[in-house]
Amino acid sequence: MKAANFIINNAERTPDASEEKMRSTLAQAHFWRAYAYYCLVQTWGKGPIMLEEEINYEAQLNSVEEMYDLIIEDLKIAEAGTPIRYTDEPYGRNGVNYAASQGAVKAMMAYICMSMAGWPLNRGVEYYQLAAAKAKEVIDGSENGTYYYSLYLTKF
Repeated sequence: MKAANFIINNAERTPDASEEKMRSTLAQAHFWRAYAYYCLVQTWGKGPIMLEEEINYEAQLNSVEEMYDLIIEDLKIAEAGTPIRYTDEPYGRNGVNYAASQGAVKAMMAYICMSMAGWPLNRGVEYYQLAAAKAKEVIDGSENGTYYYSLYLTKF
């Protein structure tokens, strides 16, 4: 989280960075911060939300709801800033993505919404529907060729 916060808070100061490179770098930082906070909230429940680079050992614990709200906020930024597929290094090399793409962000958003629908937030049907809609975006995108995902089926 500290590294993601550093990027989020300081990327704008990078000289000669293109707008597209800046957007995708910030999107990656928001994605990985969301992922880290999701792991934290799933493991411990309440936790400190730190949005600066320094570590505060006296930080108060935030509610599970506040943590999920930050996760969703970060994922929305990541979804808007990640491309469908990276083609340039360091995020894309030899036709392979080494960073979270738009489809990965949408899939994670579906997973997070599923978590929010049930315990401990119990946000219910609305969040199950949000999860289904995001998952459908990924499925439809892979079926129509927008995303490069596919199922690998084997026979045992």
